[in-house]
Amino acid sequence: MQTNQERLPLFFSVDDHYVPFLLVALKSMMANAKLAYKYQIIILHEGIKEENQKQISELANDQFDIKFVSMKGQLNKVMKGKEAKLRGDYFTFTIFFRLFIADMFAEYDKAVYLDADIIVPGDIGELYQTDIGDNLVGATSDFFIGGNPFLAEYSENSIGVPAADYINSGVLVMNLKQFRSQEFSNEFLYLYNKYHFETVAPDQDYLNAIGQGRIYHLGDEWNAQAGYPQRVVDQPKLVHYNLFNKPWSYAKVAYGDYFWKYAKQIPGSYEAAKAMQAAYSPEQIQADKDNYKGLVKNTQSIIKSGETFKVLYKQNHKPNHGVNYANN
Repeated sequence: MQTNQERLPLFFSVDDHYVPFLLVALKSMMANAKLAYKYQIIILHEGIKEENQKQISELANDQFDIKFVSMKGQLNKVMKGKEAKLRGDYFTFTIFFRLFIADMFAEYDKAVYLDADIIVPGDIGELYQTDIGDNLVGATSDFFIGGNPFLAEYSENSIGVPAADYINSGVLVMNLKQFRSQEFSNEFLYLYNKYHFETVAPDQDYLNAIGQGRIYHLGDEWNAQAGYPQRVVDQPKLVHYNLFNKPWSYAKVAYGDYFWKYAKQIPGSYEAAKAMQAAYSPEQIQADKDNYKGLVKNTQSIIKSGETFKVLYKQNHKPNHGVNYANN
């Protein structure tokens, strides 16, 4: 186990689009972290502007060091095509970066990965120190999948994972040693390049399919996902504004007060986010609704196609194929 004197690694993967929200996420995390540990924040990106990197770096302090690692062009070497979409949102390879952390950072045996659309009211050190045993990851179940019967059917009949076991990949405690020993990235690349599975949540579906049976389930308090009244967490330690439930888009979002509390502490962020919310047009709202309906509808066509993880991967499982990313 890492000692108190070593910096604990915390990973994010973002592009310029998400920098304003990353700033707020970092501010909240730093404000609530106890002094027991120091941290190394590592931001994987495909080209964050220099002025944005400077603004992020200004948040660094003695407890939290921040560094940037460019991934520009890296995945193009090993992943064929650009078929993936971020759950009906814009395309970005950044969603896949988390799957290669173990290979890229051999100096770490454990890490925490976090999406940028979060707020951390709890102590991030507590999350890091969660004992996940020999599992690949510790994660929380995905409220989106579990809250809709069509999506639950998709999880079970396309991914081959019971809906209750299907996890959200936006908050991960990662056993990097196990990722390497089980050659996770090779397995992912083999499947991605061979089958190009049509998916609802690209990186997340692969993680659930490959990692099944090797996942430690965290409590909902470590990934309180906005927009699901049936699973409200009274005292969240980490809030996740996943999918379309963004406080900078909608005035009434669960846990929205957490975001605004810390946005006010970043110069210009509160005003910018409020302006974005005010400018969110009826057309954009309708597009969100259409994208949600499209995701649900798409699950049925994926199942009917027969070209699924459950059919092609689970029934013909031959592990440790692919390219060694670390050597590319």
